Amino acid sequence: MAILKVRGRCTRSGDVAPGQTIWVNSTTATDAVLTAANGLTNHGVIRLESSESPGASNLVITSGTLVNEGTIAVNRGAGGGRNILANLHNQGFFDVNTRAVLSKSANGGFANSSEIDVVAGDSLTISVERFTNSEPGRVSGGGERVFSRIDLHGTGTLRANVYSHNTTLNPGLDGPGMLRIAGNYYQGPISELKLQVGDLKPGAEHETSSRSPARR
Repeated sequence: MAILKVRGRCTRSGDVAPGQTIWVNSTTATDAVLTAANGLTNHGVIRLESSESPGASNLVITSGTLVNEGTIAVNRGAGGGRNILANLHNQGFFDVNTRAVLSKSANGGFANSSEIDVVAGDSLTISVERFTNSEPGRVSGGGERVFSRIDLHGTGTLRANVYSHNTTLNPGLDGPGMLRIAGNYYQGPISELKLQVGDLKPGAEHETSSRSPARR
């Protein structure tokens, strides 16, 4: 497998090919920032990880969408921040092994139709305009998901502790649906839960949101 290390500030055009790894590698000397101006499709591996000493490893998609059909691996390494500034559509494996932030300043979106895993003891903070989880998409692992200032839509299961800050939780996609939270759900004072109510059949004629084991 070919590995390309990115150190300092670099700009990339073109997709990541199958069998290729792009390692955004902060070191003792400098943080690392990889920028793609017009979107990017990942068929291989994008790895955010420091070495030698703590440092930030950042991936920035200026416009367009980061489409992940391979693996995005966010690793601790020697420590430091891990940030992805992008519209992201995850169709592959999004593997979070340290505290990380996914954000986009304006009209940002994160769509998941595959697998997101956040390791226990760490967290993924999502701060975009809209997060959508559609089956067979799943969110798993023992880590925390922090949703901040977004609309959270979707169906399927979030196997995680979910923290909602200034966020609207709206089960379903274009109509009624069922969204399960298999973990603790913490709703902040300015967050909302919105449900469409129709007839008696859950998930088909009215929306439901279930959680286990606790809600706060």
